[in-house]
Amino acid sequence: MRKFEEAIIHKDDSDIPAHDDISVVKGWHTSPDPNDPSKPWKDVGYHFYIKSDGTLQYGRALHEVGSHARGRNRNSIGICLHGKNHFTREQFKTLADLVFDIFKIMNISKVRGHGFYDKNKKHCPGFDVYGQIKLWRPDIVIT
Repeated sequence: MRKFEEAIIHKDDSDIPAHDDISVVKGWHTSPDPNDPSKPWKDVGYHFYIKSDGTLQYGRALHEVGSHARGRNRNSIGICLHGKNHFTREQFKTLADLVFDIFKIMNISKVRGHGFYDKNKKHCPGFDVYGQIKLWRPDIVIT
């Protein structure tokens, strides 16, 4: 198993209900994109995806390196929430529970929004990651 150091939180940058499924994001990532010469990728870039209703969906297997945060993929877990400007309480609750479980199982305590590492994506995920996780899981220890 890879050595994990952190979880990196993303948004799919769409408030369109029809996009609220990891299969849609997988299609974006595995199709050629004339604006992104790195694509197509072999799979969706994230390990987890959280739908608007809070449903957790699985992407890349954890033993596979993600494709979600340039320079940070090797030792991180990628988590994406559906949304651009609108997120739900259910999503934040699922995110907090998922991060809690990841921290416990993987023995890590670091979580960052994608924009922390990529200034071109400074608005990703578009919400206060720490604040939302601590709101739903005050018992979690984040460094």
